[in-house]
Amino acid sequence: MSPDLEDGLQQRFGKYFSDSMTFSFSHGDGWYRIIESFLQSLVNPVMSAKANLDRVERRFTDKGTDRDFYSPVTVADVDAAKLRLANAMENLPSSFYAKEQFGELSITYNSQINPTVDALIDFAEQMSAVTCEICGNFGKHRNGSWDRTLCNHHAEKLGYMDDMQ
Repeated sequence: MSPDLEDGLQQRFGKYFSDSMTFSFSHGDGWYRIIESFLQSLVNPVMSAKANLDRVERRFTDKGTDRDFYSPVTVADVDAAKLRLANAMENLPSSFYAKEQFGELSITYNSQINPTVDALIDFAEQMSAVTCEICGNFGKHRNGSWDRTLCNHHAEKLGYMDDMQ
């Protein structure tokens, strides 16, 4: 992936991961949207928990006239929201590596086995099997000197014409 796209992902999503979180990509720009969606899906629970904590803390400290409209917020509610955020953060991988392997995206991560992360990885890898690794359009697996997933345009341009239909 181009350094500009990789830097954009780091700026957008890096704040949700630990300081030691590393992004590493070794594939074409065509799979950028797949990686972006994968990262967004990873951080959605954290974003939700953070928004909930902000809302609960605001209601807890609110001294305005609207406070009576809501049910009272207790210290236990704030603690529960903090715990939810901590749990969501704990489920994030500490690092991951995305590369092209046999014409498909392959994502590995460094953390405890997590069924949710595994399901997101499976989905991203399956999407890469039908997405051109160069441009992101619909593609299919092509056999040649190197297995690749390419659209018809890039298959022709790169000499993978033997299996075009």
